Amino acid sequence: MISGSFATTGSTQTRTSLSYINELVTGATAQGLYRIVVPNQYMDDNMAYVLKHTYGYQVQSRNSLMGTFDDYIISWAPPMPTATPAPTAYPTATPTQTPNPTPNPTETNYPTPNPTSTPNSTPAPTPNPTSSSTPAPTASSTPIPTASSTPESTPNPTATSI
Repeated sequence: MISGSFATTGSTQTRTSLSYINELVTGATAQGLYRIVVPNQYMDDNMAYVLKHTYGYQVQSRNSLMGTFDDYIISWAPPMPTATPAPTAYPTATPTQTPNPTPNPTETNYPTPNPTSTPNSTPAPTPNPTSSSTPAPTASSTPIPTASSTPESTPNPTATSI
């Protein structure tokens, strides 16, 4: 068994050299990850400062489950591009200016000009009503039956020889 002083020296060296954190980061990058969460028993504020300012990692502290100690989120993700948006799989609605509709020849939005007379038109004469004692005959659409003394006869067939 190692002595207590060796254990203390080993732990201090591991913490100051960040070898354990390096192993965690190396394992995460092999899996394609961009961040890790390190519990507070393996890391402190001094280690976070070194990771930020010496090695360029982004380090955020967050409250642990019970809120008593801080855990650390170490990330090395590339910055998100903001200049050009990524193409989308679906078309996006972009406002376009709608052209003015062409008026239909039968319906216009123009004001109607004042009517004018044409040179070849002559006004029709206005009839003057006159009084009459006998009413004028009117046409009837219903035929009036007349009395007939003999009914119309129908021809009887006659025998013919061939």
